Amino acid sequence: MFDRDLYRKYKQDTNRLVYWMIHAANAIPSSDGKNTLQKIHRIESPKITVNGIVQVCEAIRTNVGTAPDAIPPTIFRLFRSVISARNQAHSFYNKIILDSPQAKIDHERDNAKHKAFVDALECAFDILGGQEWLKQQKIRTAPPTQTELEKQQEEEERLFSNMFAKLSVGDDHKEDTETEEEEEKTGAAVARRAQTRPGKGKKGKKKTKKVKKITTPQPTDTEFDDFPLESFRIIDGEVGAGQVTDYWLAVYAFYKQTIEVRGYLQGVWKKVAYDKFNAAVAGAVSTVAVAKIKQLQDEIFADFGFHHANFDTIMLTMTRGDPDKACTAFSIDLFHVPYDTQAPAQIMNRKYIDVKEIFCLHAYWDLLSFILDWQATKSWKPTKKMQKELNGWDPKADLRKMTSEERVKWRRQYTINWLYDLIGVYSNVALQQKMKGQNIVYEREDWSWDGKYKDSRRLYGLNKFAGEITAIAMSKLNVEEIKKRIMPHHVVELQLIVDSFTISRGWSQSVFQGHVVKAPARNFKATRDVETFLDREGLTLDSCRGFIPAATIFVELVSKDEPVAGNEGGVHFLHKELLPELCVHFMDSLGRSMLADGLQLDGVPPSRFAAHDSNGLWEYSPYLNGVGLAEALDIAFQYGMYMWDNQPEPMLTVHLHNMLVQKGYLSRPVGLWGSIAELYSHSFFIDGKAPTDKFQKTFAEVLSPSRILHLKDRRHYRKMRKSAPATVEGFLENPNAQFFKNKSLLHVLRKANWDPDAIPDDLLPVPSVTAFRRLEGVKKVTLASGSVVPDPENILVKKLVDAGMDPAVILQTSDMTRRLVNKPRPPLPPQIRAQVNAVAPIAPAYDTISQMDTRGDLIEELKLVQMELLSDINSYILTPFSAVNYISIVIYMYVQWLALETALRGSTNKTVQRIYEGSGGQVVDNKRRLIFTDYMLGKGSEDEELCKLVAKVFDQNRCGFLDNTYWNGLISREEAVSTILVDEGEGPMGLPGGMCGIM
Repeated sequence: MFDRDLYRKYKQDTNRLVYWMIHAANAIPSSDGKNTLQKIHRIESPKITVNGIVQVCEAIRTNVGTAPDAIPPTIFRLFRSVISARNQAHSFYNKIILDSPQAKIDHERDNAKHKAFVDALECAFDILGGQEWLKQQKIRTAPPTQTELEKQQEEEERLFSNMFAKLSVGDDHKEDTETEEEEEKTGAAVARRAQTRPGKGKKGKKKTKKVKKITTPQPTDTEFDDFPLESFRIIDGEVGAGQVTDYWLAVYAFYKQTIEVRGYLQGVWKKVAYDKFNAAVAGAVSTVAVAKIKQLQDEIFADFGFHHANFDTIMLTMTRGDPDKACTAFSIDLFHVPYDTQAPAQIMNRKYIDVKEIFCLHAYWDLLSFILDWQATKSWKPTKKMQKELNGWDPKADLRKMTSEERVKWRRQYTINWLYDLIGVYSNVALQQKMKGQNIVYEREDWSWDGKYKDSRRLYGLNKFAGEITAIAMSKLNVEEIKKRIMPHHVVELQLIVDSFTISRGWSQSVFQGHVVKAPARNFKATRDVETFLDREGLTLDSCRGFIPAATIFVELVSKDEPVAGNEGGVHFLHKELLPELCVHFMDSLGRSMLADGLQLDGVPPSRFAAHDSNGLWEYSPYLNGVGLAEALDIAFQYGMYMWDNQPEPMLTVHLHNMLVQKGYLSRPVGLWGSIAELYSHSFFIDGKAPTDKFQKTFAEVLSPSRILHLKDRRHYRKMRKSAPATVEGFLENPNAQFFKNKSLLHVLRKANWDPDAIPDDLLPVPSVTAFRRLEGVKKVTLASGSVVPDPENILVKKLVDAGMDPAVILQTSDMTRRLVNKPRPPLPPQIRAQVNAVAPIAPAYDTISQMDTRGDLIEELKLVQMELLSDINSYILTPFSAVNYISIVIYMYVQWLALETALRGSTNKTVQRIYEGSGGQVVDNKRRLIFTDYMLGKGSEDEELCKLVAKVFDQNRCGFLDNTYWNGLISREEAVSTILVDEGEGPMGLPGGMCGIM
């Protein structure tokens, strides 16, 4: 789904381009000396030199001819993509202003290599006929049609999916010659040509003779089978030079992506503070963004090694080794573009950007200072020197009255104080063990989130980040080694953490404006959404929307209900053990820490925020609350699915309700039961279709693959609990669901390491925006009727059809999803674009050609993920799995069954009497509700009086679906869409869209 970041996309496109060049060149037949066709020696390596590109393309063009369609359009698009990426990096570095003479010499040399690379690509592009293709593309004014996109996709599959590019290279030659000549090379990557048969002449003499007609062997499909696509690269003739320019491009791509992501997420967290946007959505989107940053980081690590992938090296590369002087090396221009396209564009303002701010240097230096200070004592409190610097921080300070320097100092105090609390809470378990006499050597401990202390939970949402920072802080590494251990994703995530708090206090960052300060968000509490989810104080029967009161009431209710329901022991034993344990975890470690309320623990100093709020770790971090809530919602969802899968009531209630509706005993469905029957239709019914008759048969078919686990006895569940992992979360990962196999988006994202691309099709929730997005690339087939539909064998298509969607509608929805976020902006007039490029060639790289690449950039895709997460967490569109309080729904089921069984005491139906009273010689002691439901779906449905009695109870105990969500109402589709839309005139970090260039 995601379009790759600039560097990874550049690599991918370069791989494909070189792959095509080499296969096309090797497909050229040998020729004799009289033939005018360009000679080319066979290429036996997946690498080709910069100089070799031009020679290879000359040979290809000569052999395929000059027909307009001789070169596939995909190849031209790949050329423009690679050239554009190189141009962006080259233009950016070319504008950097340096003072040092030697630095200038080195800089000019490196830029010359960049230019030579770009010139070679441009030359090769022109040789293949690219200019003619370019003219045709510039004529376009409309976005590509669906048919054009499908043709483009088919062409790409033909060229690359089969791992061999097939070209028509003309007729066979009538004559073939054998000539011994000195081999020529087209570059380091072009090896010797195919061996010819030895002639009979004397050594050193040239001899030509005519032979019979021979068809020159073409390269086989398996020629490069041993080389992965990633091996096909362009290299420079000078050893290591190609890597230098590629590394520059990677560094430029990292900062480009970081600036865009930070700017976008500033807007998201601003909505959390000012517009009551759900923090869990913001936290999950932020985690996806950090995962994308880490992917680029890992790519840099794989290509250039560990020492070039750390933040310090990347930062020094970007600032040319001097962050202070770099502050005058980067400027930004704001252009005024007149309505009259013939009038010149004018620079309205030029301003040097705050490099330290925009490049996240303050966050890096603050993190480094914290680690070095912690390392100095490992006493869980700052050194005296650091304490003096941190004292006096005020969370309610009016940032509007501060200078820029004072705000930066205020933020540094907050950052280091917050890190002390975070690492103190995370590592406390080891400290407590050491206080009890255990031999704990901090630098040797496994601090990873899933390591030695994984079962001693003290935090939600940030365990991985906290574990990695703790490992560095507890080490005995020197300063230079520590710098190498701080990776880009550490700095970026810390920057987002800090931004979420400063934004709530009214302070955000803009590339053009610098510090933007306004009034703090009124009455905003960072723990707002966490407290709504937990509802710690709502312990009454008519207030079980929150997780804690629902869990507490449920445990009390099942204890009273067991004898009535006929479920003595059984699964209730597990609930009475697991739910209180989970509630304790949530109460103690979600939205509050062990430092809250000023509690003093052995060896643990009080919170660094104790002077204002001892729970400052959570109260002063919207980000921690967001990611923590997202994790808690996932755990709550898993527990809900486990509960529903092991309780009989969900299945019994929905089937009984459906029968009463279908037979007309209920004039209208009960909102709650009708909604869950629709949302989890495939769990309740065969093929997801509610039966209209033969209710008992359908009920039996649903239960036939296995037996409901609630019929097991207490010993079975004791055995399950003893063999399970120590934590509730670990236990929930183990059971195999029999009926309720739904997966929330939060859950599948977490299992996929927060990479939407890595979610398997079979686990992707449907219907969903992500599913429709993926279907853009699905093969289309034409039916006998002439209608075009997506491939019916595709997993996603099957799932959507099973969900009741028409194949033709699937295509329409997929196209609508693509257009929702990828709204092509009108291109700048050529005259204006030329003027802007002449001064600031780093203006946003898009033009009419890019309309053919509709996959969107990272920010556009983050918008889709955000809308998808809204659907999962806080909206009633599509699949709001994580918004539902499943325990609360089971409570309503229990209340209804208790009311029903009270009403049944007056029934004269003999079967009902036998079921519940054991009269007539039949005693049923452990499955009363199951037997009653089975009877009602069969013969009981013919007893009008009994059906009316049951329907009356359903009617009197009506409840709505929205009453059983964690939030006070879910947002609509229109509201969800509006949250991803931004002012068209605003770009990342406050940049006016399309009108700014960074130099």
